[in-house]
Amino acid sequence: CLEGVHAPADQYDQLLRCTALGAGHQVRSVIPANRPGMRMHYTTLATVSAAICGTLALTWMCAPDVPLSIWDIETSFSSGFVGRRCAALFAGLGIMLWLARHSEPSAARKAMSIGLAAGCSILAALGLVEFFTQHANALILPAVLVEIVLALSFLMVERRSAGAADLQMPS
Repeated sequence: CLEGVHAPADQYDQLLRCTALGAGHQVRSVIPANRPGMRMHYTTLATVSAAICGTLALTWMCAPDVPLSIWDIETSFSSGFVGRRCAALFAGLGIMLWLARHSEPSAARKAMSIGLAAGCSILAALGLVEFFTQHANALILPAVLVEIVLALSFLMVERRSAGAADLQMPS
């Protein structure tokens, strides 16, 4: 019991580590479940990502030639057809993120985050390949940067959530 021991919120992790180690317990990582800001960070990330997906869905649905022309890619009926079909996926992702924006750490949220990170990483890699093979101009690079930032952000949110695994007590 830690009666009478006080520490600022930003030092809970260190306090609990020292206490657990002093009692002979193994410590992997300690982050209090009610740590301020953790849920807000995911909420903000999911909300911003939902807005990005919504914007992409509307753009690809209503004007697929706009992103293609920005990247100096020839537009055709076929590219518009594929772009409009991809718009439906962006809409679905945006709705999923919007509805899950207040989710607590869970296996489902982790699966969504890892899946989104994987998708963004693949998009970034494809963007770089298209740039270096000169199939897209340098204006693809801001999209690649956003995709990398989103991928890393979703992974970092889940890494911090996994840190909430408290103490490993011996059996």
